[in-house]
Amino acid sequence: MEKEKLMKYAKKYWWVILIVVCCIVGPLLPKEPIDYVKEANNIQDKIIESSDVEKLTANLDSASRLLDVMKKVNDVDSNFVNAKNNLDSTVTYRDAIYNDIARKIQLKQLFGRNGRCYPMSVAIENNMNDPDSYEFVESSFKVIDNDTFLVTERCRGKNAFNATIVSTWQGVVTISGEILSLKEL
Repeated sequence: MEKEKLMKYAKKYWWVILIVVCCIVGPLLPKEPIDYVKEANNIQDKIIESSDVEKLTANLDSASRLLDVMKKVNDVDSNFVNAKNNLDSTVTYRDAIYNDIARKIQLKQLFGRNGRCYPMSVAIENNMNDPDSYEFVESSFKVIDNDTFLVTERCRGKNAFNATIVSTWQGVVTISGEILSLKEL
């Protein structure tokens, strides 16, 4: 009688039994192995391609965590060893890498895609006779020291006689965008 009653409930509630079995057995099944080499290479690529300081910091933290896991794995495959050594170098020289990439990010923010130094362009526009006629032509820069640049910019604009001219401006700009000096050549 008990057996018949149990079978009746099993037929009626088969889906509940399936869920319970999946919840208990599922975590015990072997998981797909992590491809450490691929993961290490992906993190290295993300570090190099970081577009802002927050992403760079997060990617360097991921590299540290993955290296900790890789150190516990005993694998003698040359690809694995190379990936682990590259990751170890990245983590060891983290500060230097961070400073180098953060500087590149700052330079990209200071000098736009077309090479235009935005803070200097705004200052030039504000110093023109007719600020509405300002048109960027080209820009170049030389490094004075680690955080200071000599920027030369050519632009078009209208002079006091309402004629459109091309003028050249030169200024000293810090990496943070502060203009230390500005003059028309």
